[in-house]
Amino acid sequence: MHNPEYNHEFILKPSRQYCIFFALLVGLSLIIFISLPLAWLTKGMGLFIQGSYSSYLFWRYVSLKSSRSIIGIKKQSDTHWLLIMPNGSYSAKLRGDSTITRWVSILRFNLMNNNDKANNKEEKYIFWPVTCVIFRDSLATDYYRKCVVLLRG
Repeated sequence: MHNPEYNHEFILKPSRQYCIFFALLVGLSLIIFISLPLAWLTKGMGLFIQGSYSSYLFWRYVSLKSSRSIIGIKKQSDTHWLLIMPNGSYSAKLRGDSTITRWVSILRFNLMNNNDKANNKEEKYIFWPVTCVIFRDSLATDYYRKCVVLLRG
């Protein structure tokens, strides 16, 4: 029998709150790095590396432009979710170390290993978890509330 509780799909959009938080975090870390008693050449190299890595993180996690960015989630069962990415959809299991609050939800998933076709009796997951950060403004207010209720339930 089809359960309507599992028909919820949440498509994420880039979050303004996440952007502000990320910019504040990067700005403060740059100020701390500049204030370190290092040679200017070392500071320059460090700032270049930090700026490059921050740009990559912004592109992947904040702007949701990467092919590995999670742009949507859909509930399949009590613990299984479908992660929607630009390059496809992946079945995943929600981990117990996820954090869900009224302002932000940090969801950690174990992706199912689809390469192992020989042993279908037991579920196999990829070792490294996948993290999805959802701020309140990533979804419409009603949808974020529904998502929180589903995640806690």
